[in-house]
Amino acid sequence: MSDPDPIGPLAGIERRAMAGAIAAAMLVAGSSILLLAMSGWFLTSAAVAAAGGIAAIQALNYLLPSAAIRFLAITRTAGRYGERLWSHQAALHATARLRARLIARIAQAPVTDALALIPGDTTARLIDAIDAIEDRVVRRPARPAAIAAALCGLALAALAGPWPPLVLAIAIGTVAWGTPVLARRWLERPAEDAQQVIGLLKRDLVSHAEAAADILVYDLQRRITAIGTTQADLYDQARRRIAIGEARLNGLLLIIGGIATGGGILLADATPQIIALAALGAAGTIEALAAMVRGYAREGMIAAGLDRIAALAALPADAGRCLDLVGHHLRMTIDGVAHEMAQRDRIALVGRSGAGKTRLIETLTGLRPAPSGFAVDGIDLRTCGPRDLSRVFGLAPQDARLLAGTIADNLRLARPGITEADMIEALTIACFDRELTALPGGLDCWIGDDGSRLSGGQRKRIAIARALLAGRPWLLLDEPSEGLDAATEAELIVRLKAEIDRRGCGLILISHRPAMLALAERRIAIVSA
Repeated sequence: MSDPDPIGPLAGIERRAMAGAIAAAMLVAGSSILLLAMSGWFLTSAAVAAAGGIAAIQALNYLLPSAAIRFLAITRTAGRYGERLWSHQAALHATARLRARLIARIAQAPVTDALALIPGDTTARLIDAIDAIEDRVVRRPARPAAIAAALCGLALAALAGPWPPLVLAIAIGTVAWGTPVLARRWLERPAEDAQQVIGLLKRDLVSHAEAAADILVYDLQRRITAIGTTQADLYDQARRRIAIGEARLNGLLLIIGGIATGGGILLADATPQIIALAALGAAGTIEALAAMVRGYAREGMIAAGLDRIAALAALPADAGRCLDLVGHHLRMTIDGVAHEMAQRDRIALVGRSGAGKTRLIETLTGLRPAPSGFAVDGIDLRTCGPRDLSRVFGLAPQDARLLAGTIADNLRLARPGITEADMIEALTIACFDRELTALPGGLDCWIGDDGSRLSGGQRKRIAIARALLAGRPWLLLDEPSEGLDAATEAELIVRLKAEIDRRGCGLILISHRPAMLALAERRIAIVSA
């Protein structure tokens, strides 16, 4: 397992919430032990008074102990609510902070590292962040609470003589130092196995959901189900081993608690009431330590989950220079020939499918490593990072990917400060105005994961509108009319030409449809890129 904790130190509101959770957990531990001990003292006192006759019963003051027991019960309940509220508040903020950092790390990673990520696996790792962080953060108060419980239990045991606190101290030491070793031996490996299998299940679930239509068309349900069943069986086996290990730990705690309680009773030198108070205090102390032990039992799962997250957090940042690119001039070397382009040029890349036209456009935007012979404003493209190139190129890719959100959410990615009027204008140019009017909510229409509620042509036109809204010096359109009927394609050509003329931007176009090539003034044939 990796040593660095990807959660890192808690910050700001997380620290304040965790401080409240720790204080509440310590209050719960102390009040729980005192409540159990006070109840034992009160019941024993009542039994002794009953054996002593009516006079002893009348002499027993039951009002104050009853009030104390009720007060401790209320305190314990309030403390539990406070601990859960504050610990989960800290966990939610920590989760939001880490997930934002992970997404930023992915976005800032070098292109080769980012493209190597498997979407389903990356999504599964981000999902793992929730469970792992919540477990790790929510369980942080367990150790301070265990310390408070130990101190309280030892103080109560000391009332019964010198030997009961010694027996309890040995029991506490055994739990504190012995159970982590046993937890690692019994639980670490099955927890790693379980986390690995559940990660594969999550990854495959995302991947299969994306390919749901193909799975149905090609009747692959049984095969996919068989794969999932095999993985589920492996997960069940790992969980069974975890359950056996946890049962061993719980049994060990039960034995240690019995020894601490029984030994304290046998070695006590005090009245029956005090012996009952000390014995139940010892039992409560071991029970309070059980929460910390359960944390050790979960640590294997948590650590394995955090290891999966740490792999994303360890992605290197893009070390590219911060360049002030304008895009006045481009140079692309294709098939050994250098092609020079000025900003207002309109170029069509033509060639057979698979020749590398899309790869060239992805190279210009920094989505793929650049070979020699490519430059922007005289600067070698190999020294430019994606962030530098994003200020030059607005891209509508062949495979238009959309966020799970609304149309407006996807358009706002283009640049800050986009207004509703800007969005409507861009969608009109992209021939999406009629659909926008028909969709429920208009710009606020929810389009599903990756635009699943839209057709391919509709997703394509939203991507075109987003590229237009970016307002870059160069517009890159990869198969912009794919999925469109002839009439819509003709209208799109007219509107795009008018907009490009108005803005005076450059255009690099890829299209296998002859009508679309009318937007270009110059063609570059590609044999092999």
